[in-house]
Amino acid sequence: MKRQLKTIVAFAAAAAMTMAVVVTASAADWRQDAKGWRVENEDGSYLTNQWYQSPASGLWYYMGADGYMLTNTTTPDGYVVNADGVWEQNAAASQQSVSTLAASDFIISGDSDMSWYNNSFLEYCEVEATGSWAIVPYSKDWPITTSRGISFQNSRTDVINAYGNPSQIFSKVTAENDGMYRYYTQVIAVTDPQYDDGERYMASLLEPLSCIHYAMNEYSIRFYFDQNDQVACIGYAKNIENINYSY
Repeated sequence: MKRQLKTIVAFAAAAAMTMAVVVTASAADWRQDAKGWRVENEDGSYLTNQWYQSPASGLWYYMGADGYMLTNTTTPDGYVVNADGVWEQNAAASQQSVSTLAASDFIISGDSDMSWYNNSFLEYCEVEATGSWAIVPYSKDWPITTSRGISFQNSRTDVINAYGNPSQIFSKVTAENDGMYRYYTQVIAVTDPQYDDGERYMASLLEPLSCIHYAMNEYSIRFYFDQNDQVACIGYAKNIENINYSY
């Protein structure tokens, strides 16, 4: 863990604009077990879902949802940490600005149900969602590739490198912050006992996921990640937060 951190103030300001909580408590101590490193508070609890700055070295580390330090990955707020868990200030993903989508980003390749609309989600919405919301999710059982080459073998880092830093990040998908989650887990699964296997699969798939969000006006693309930080679902949406369909 030799890399020294610079421009700490700039990083803290950037992190404050995301979900990260920065902790520099001198009372916290590192603890290691067979799974990895954690930071223990004075009261015996562990830091989770937040950044930790080591008082000894000044280096920054991200503690994940389970309390363990992330390594060799991109943090939920879009920064790269190396094999030692240290924030890589100059890594490509952390230097990109928030992505700006274009109409071409809503063209889908693969086994899409939008083939009648030139595989364009925007054209699909013109017919199917005029003045309303729409959502088209894809999973590994229904493989597609985005216009920037992202599919289900890709990681969170791959997505951020392709699209830039997201406009929104959700460390845990819930009915309150995700219209697709709400639709499949609280509407379809509850109100329609005849929902098909695809919908049943989506309802179970969404339960443990995190996601990142890219937007173009009322249209958006969300990438959902499993516990291994690999793409598990890709959702194209119009007015995603308004999705609250009921029979």
